[in-house]
Amino acid sequence: MLILRRWFGRALLALLAVDVFFAFAYFSGRGAASDRFLVSPMFELALCALVAFPVQACSLARIGLYQGLVQATSLRATFMVAWKVGLLPWVIWIAFMLILEMTQRYWRIPLPITDQFVFAAWASVHLLVCALFLALASWRLHRNFRSLAAQTAGAARWKRWLRLRPSQL
Repeated sequence: MLILRRWFGRALLALLAVDVFFAFAYFSGRGAASDRFLVSPMFELALCALVAFPVQACSLARIGLYQGLVQATSLRATFMVAWKVGLLPWVIWIAFMLILEMTQRYWRIPLPITDQFVFAAWASVHLLVCALFLALASWRLHRNFRSLAAQTAGAARWKRWLRLRPSQL
């Protein structure tokens, strides 16, 4: 994690500085309209993102380290991390919102779906999925690091298939 911070820390700080600059430019161009931003749904979404994205970034790094040791290739490890931390929370959140909408439509549940609820559900799903995979990866890295680091990558499936194929002919 220290190496990742050393390699990508300055780039992350530069991106944050650019985001702050864009926010400052937006608010200075709007003038008095920026006061309404604090009561708008975009402010609530920004607060949820402020909580969810750092956890997701830390999870990407830690789970990426674990997947890099477990998977046979770096490409497979990259796709597993992208699936677990990048796409799975979105899939779960979309499925949850669709199920909630369907239950309200057909079972007539009077629970209203507001912007605050949607943003809180989005942040909660991201935090839950990232925390689950982060805890699992951290536990396995802590308990089995030596055995994970000592593993040799086996032959790819297609190479094993090619070795078996001529003998079958």
